[in-house]
Amino acid sequence: MFQESQFDSQQGGASVSLWLAESLKAPRVAPKQGWRERIRDWAEDVELVPDLGQRIGSLTWFRGLATCFSLCATALYLSPGFQPVPGAPEPLMPDARYDEVRSQMITPLALGADSGRHMGATDAVQPLAETPERPQIELNAQIGSSDSLGRALSRAGVSAGDVAQVTAMVGGDISGGVKPGT
Repeated sequence: MFQESQFDSQQGGASVSLWLAESLKAPRVAPKQGWRERIRDWAEDVELVPDLGQRIGSLTWFRGLATCFSLCATALYLSPGFQPVPGAPEPLMPDARYDEVRSQMITPLALGADSGRHMGATDAVQPLAETPERPQIELNAQIGSSDSLGRALSRAGVSAGDVAQVTAMVGGDISGGVKPGT
């Protein structure tokens, strides 16, 4: 390719460099590109995902907006939807099986906590030597001059149901009122 040739003296006697001789031959045809290469070359030249906060209103901006809308539409089109998954419903459990399942549930103490299975006593269980005393809470409440027993108990922290029960129990005894300071 970088060869030099000497022309004979009949053609001027000068030495000419022929390093471009290869390029003067028939032009080479570029190999055909596949569709992937053509798309890659096109995507390198075109900015499909521009910043939509810049150059608002330009051709590049509208191309980016179209790309954004097409991606959103594709995502919505390919979404699975909100229909229920088809399948046969399970038959209702018979009562005996429901009780089996219910024995494994954890229910809150506020609802009675009547779940779980009662097990028979094992060797680890020992009888109590004596029954422990029940815990008791003692509260003091004083009744003022224009106060009632129910109000004094409420201030002391007794629940409304217990206040109603106490006033019903001692209602006849305190019908004349209670002395202040009691």
